[in-house]
Parts: sequence; structure tokens; C-alpha cells
Amino acid sequence: MPRKWNFHSHDEKSIKRLSGSLRVSPLVAQVLLSRGYETPEDARRYLEPKLSNLHDPTLLPGVSEAADRIVKAIENGRRVTIYGDYDVDGVTSTALLWHCLKLLGARVDYYIPSRMEEGYGLNEPAIRQLHEDDPKRLLISVDCGIASVHEAAVAKEIDLDDRFENMGAKLVVEVAQKTSDLAGDGTTTATVLARAIFKEGLRNIIAGSNPTAVRRGIEKAVAAAEKRLAEMSKK
Repeated sequence: MPRKWNFHSHDEKSIKRLSGSLRVSPLVAQVLLSRGYETPEDARRYLEPKLSNLHDPTLLPGVSEAADRIVKAIENGRRVTIYGDYDVDGVTSTALLWHCLKLLGARVDYYIPSRMEEGYGLNEPAIRQLHEDDPKRLLISVDCGIASVHEAAVAKEIDLDDRFENMGAKLVVEVAQKTSDLAGDGTTTATVLARAIFKEGLRNIIAGSNPTAVRRGIEKAVAAAEKRLAEMSKK
């Protein structure tokens, strides 16, 4: 059965007004209006996003506790392993969080499961191997783990300092709600968590630093992740 595309109708005056204010084509203006960006100010925030426009990360339930646990692990010299995923969102969120933790002096590495051999998400053999290699490591999963109830139980069983049961699921849902983004993807969650880590660790790890430098550090981490993705896309 052939599909029928339905387009939202908008007032032509609104389209022309927004198109003129932003100096974009009427088609772009119509898309922006369809997404709910009715004023030039709101549309500019969408087209030219800035870290300063993000919500306070501590508004997300559980993120302060997660950031505090990560900061303490860094202070105590524990290894931190980011368990990511092989798709673009998983690689982006892994790279972003890796750079964030590196800037804070963490002993950080990452683990990306093999798509063909391990499949998607956390898996028990990998968790047990990571624990065997370093029983004191802190394991953080990004862009995966929401439905890994059994694997979370295994991590808890072997005392891998699991980052609270179902915390990942709560964060993804809350990020989606707070950012009005139905995707609630791993990269968004990692970005919010990275900001929370910097905020939580400001006094203990980078005491005396200029807050502006801290913000630049976060932007640097994001830029580095984007650069790495661009390099990977050319291979």
C-alpha cells in the first residue's frame, strides 16, 4: 500500500517572517516551525547550539551520585573503563566521556564489544574478564545497558562497583524529558554526565582553576570527539 506524506500547514506570514529574520530559505523556516521553533531566538538556539544553553545537569535524578562516584574513583587512582557500543552514537559517547575523564587526570580506558562475536550491550564474559584484569576498576556503560538486567546483577555479584541498578535507563529517560528530545541518545547522556562530572569535581580535582577554562575543557573534549569521528568516517 503506497504511503501518503502529510505536511503540517503553516501561516505563510510566519514562514516569511522567520525566514527573513534568520536569513534562511522558506523551506528551512517551515521545518523549524514544524519542530516548534516559532521565534527567531528559539530557532537560533537550535541552529547554533551552545553548552551554556544546556540545562543544569544536576536536574537529572541520579546524575550527581554518578558524578560523585566517578570523581572519587579518579581521586583514589582507580582505573575507569567506559563500556561503549559499536554504532556511531556509542562511539561518540565513549569518545566524549573518555576525553572528559582524561582532562581530569583519570586512568581511563574503554571497551567496545564486537558486533559479530558479542552482539549489542553488556555481556557477562566481558564483565567478568574486566573484573579479573582489575577488580578495583569502575565500569561505566554508555549507550547500552538499559535492558541488561542480568549483566547488571553479575556486576553487582562480583562487586564491580556497578553504577547503581538501572541508573542508565533513568538518565536516558530524564535526559530525553529535560532536553525535549525524544531520542534520549547515549551521546546526549554522556554530554550531560560529563558536565556533571566537571561540576562535581570542580573543588576537589581542579580547585583554583578558572571556571572559563573548565568550560573550554568541556568544549575541547567535544571537539576532540568530533574530530576523531570525522577521521573514522574517512577510513
